[in-house]
Amino acid sequence: MELTGIGATNEHARLIIDSYVRLTGKKLSEGGDALPGKEFEWLYHLPFVVLSHGRDPDPVLNFGNLTAQNLWEMDWRTLRSRHRD
Repeated sequence: MELTGIGATNEHARLIIDSYVRLTGKKLSEGGDALPGKEFEWLYHLPFVVLSHGRDPDPVLNFGNLTAQNLWEMDWRTLRSRHRD
């Protein structure tokens, strides 16, 4: 399955990574940093759940990494479409 949407971009992954550092003062993973141009792939394969959502009044997930998908037994499309009309 091809991963699509705003959450499937290196730019969005970089926003998640940078926001975490800015808000917590910590790196997202002690195992190292994402290489430039590989942010999405790095974030998608982290061994812990990473989620993000939009700024809508009733936010819908726009990113859920593979660990999250496995935990909730949903694929990329299903995880990102929950609660949509």
